[in-house]
Amino acid sequence: MNLFILSLITFLIPVGVLAIGLLDIYANRNRGISRNLFSAFLFAVLSFFLFNLMTEVEMGEVQILGFVVLLPFSFLAAPFLLMYQKSLMGNKSKLLGKSGIFWNFIPSIYSVVIVVIGLSVFSVQEVNEILTTQRLNSGDTTKIIARFILISAHVLWYIQLFWYNFKIRNVFRSQKRKFGKFYAQYEERNENLMNRIVIIFMMVGVYDLMFWIVRVRNPYLMIMVNVLFGFALAYMIVAGREQIDIKRYRMYKLDSHLHELDEAHPPEGYKKLRSKKKLKKSKKTA
Repeated sequence: MNLFILSLITFLIPVGVLAIGLLDIYANRNRGISRNLFSAFLFAVLSFFLFNLMTEVEMGEVQILGFVVLLPFSFLAAPFLLMYQKSLMGNKSKLLGKSGIFWNFIPSIYSVVIVVIGLSVFSVQEVNEILTTQRLNSGDTTKIIARFILISAHVLWYIQLFWYNFKIRNVFRSQKRKFGKFYAQYEERNENLMNRIVIIFMMVGVYDLMFWIVRVRNPYLMIMVNVLFGFALAYMIVAGREQIDIKRYRMYKLDSHLHELDEAHPPEGYKKLRSKKKLKKSKKTA
């Protein structure tokens, strides 16, 4: 078998791992919003790898479906991951924050705009050529510009990855401040598992950089990277499954300390409490 054909077949490895993992997670007995959100996250990551597979293997005009459907949906992976993380902590309302929800979907919306403009300017055959041509500087000027516009959507996605990594870390920091000494073994385990998922998800950005921006086409490297990502994604799925499995017990342990937290942190807050104490003292001295 031709080595390059074998390297293309290995693109099925991360796709297969994600598909099996998605079925396994969705069949988890611990039903709830966390399981559904992690399934949505996995499906968004699967959409990314399917899009790459469809543009690497010659599928004719069928691969335009990947450009129209899979690429925009894959850009929702980071918002899904943030919502999943907040759901694990019991924050079932306002999973994307209190305001500015629109900003979470900018990369996905931007990719949809590119799709609409691309299909209105070029024919289906030309769009197919823009997606599959390996050299960025080949073809006429308009097609070269179109390729760089498509790359800009990927660059926006990289920025989104770093931004959501920052937001996820902030949520953990706020939880540590809230629970203090009650942030125990299970909470630390949950944080370590989430860090594992985030790191592997960031590696998917490197994968995209290799095959979409740098355009690496060395068959040996393609085979090695696809096999490694098969193991990495399986490792990520196992981490998510464990998080879902321990969520109920972990939340029960935290909820059992809520009355102690209420005593340590009165509803009116430290500033208001201090101001009231000062007011009482001033009245006594007067």
